[in-house]
Amino acid sequence: MSRRKETIILPHLNDKGGDPTKTWYVEYSYRNPESGVMERFRFYKGFKELEASERYKLAETTIKELTYKIRSGWTPFEDTTNLSRTIDETMYHNEAIVLGRYSKVKNNVTTYYINDFLKEKKLELKIKSYQTYQSKLRLFKQFLDKNRLNDVDISLIDSSVIIAFMKQIQSSKSLSKVTMDKYSQILYSLFDYVRKRRHVKMENPADGIPRLGEIKDEAPDPISDRHRKIFSSEIPKQDPQLWLACLLMYYTALRPGEEIRLLKIRQFNFANKSITIYSTTAKNTERETISMPDQLYEEVTNTYHLDKYPDDYNVFGVGGLPGTTTLGKNNLRNRFNHIRDLLSMPKSYKFYSWKHTGASSLTATGLNSFDLQKHLRHKDMSSTEKYIRKRLGDKNEIIQKKFPDI
Repeated sequence: MSRRKETIILPHLNDKGGDPTKTWYVEYSYRNPESGVMERFRFYKGFKELEASERYKLAETTIKELTYKIRSGWTPFEDTTNLSRTIDETMYHNEAIVLGRYSKVKNNVTTYYINDFLKEKKLELKIKSYQTYQSKLRLFKQFLDKNRLNDVDISLIDSSVIIAFMKQIQSSKSLSKVTMDKYSQILYSLFDYVRKRRHVKMENPADGIPRLGEIKDEAPDPISDRHRKIFSSEIPKQDPQLWLACLLMYYTALRPGEEIRLLKIRQFNFANKSITIYSTTAKNTERETISMPDQLYEEVTNTYHLDKYPDDYNVFGVGGLPGTTTLGKNNLRNRFNHIRDLLSMPKSYKFYSWKHTGASSLTATGLNSFDLQKHLRHKDMSSTEKYIRKRLGDKNEIIQKKFPDI
């Protein structure tokens, strides 16, 4: 069996047998990754001017510093003129705690631009949208690492790389066309940023790639009247806090993400029966005030007594009660899914279904499209009309009530 070649001989002192009249130095060796030859490096600086006892102190410090650099991944062959110390925006939180977020990457490689792009998006996007960019570009970076493309110039990334990545993601996760389109859009935005903002001369490799993904209907269904009665009987008994979130979604069309999860007591105006949605949590980034129907007002005051809690409390705190700590972003959704599955309800019923269920109930009363638009807080009527067709279906009184007998 051939002897395994050493890559590193760690720093050590050559004190010339303790003779202060000779030149002392710290020495280490590192195998050159290109030539395969072990090369020797010596550090002479400072030894000549010192007495023997001080030379040993200098040697100890020098050895410690060089050893730390080498164990941290530094090599004497790095081209430091083209390296940047950057924060790895794609790293998981727990991974960053162990390894640290900082890394050195070449200025012209895809990894560098992914981090650069994400740092800018972090300033522009809400946290949930930013996390979508982060998670998808993390997978793209992992794909580049696996295929040894993480250290090539970004201008060498072409459409064949993007298509190979998209095919791998789709086949491994069986993703829908909607999700795959999101990957395409984010990758296109990344390379558009590189071309226009960082002035890299290259074609956008994500432009014009074929659409991949399965055709899936992932939209939440409105909950039928029969099933709504079962939910309204069981959820309040098993999870009163979850039922409050369902009520808010049903009666006010609040969105289940930040609008409900981060809702504060001070956003309720109990005197005029309204809820203020702050621009910082609203999906449309606009501050708006929503009227509470009488049924909801009775629940929040007489059942949940929200008017008795401090203004700065979160409505949805840990332990099932208002408090100072917010719930995790998937907490309420997971709790709804758990009860839904215990009741053997269709999986097309999702936590978000309560918003669509409320909208469906309103349209059944004959509410006009303009008022429904205001209730749903859509920016324009076309959004509401699209919502009605997609979520609630087209209804025609003549067809329903006056169709001629067969």
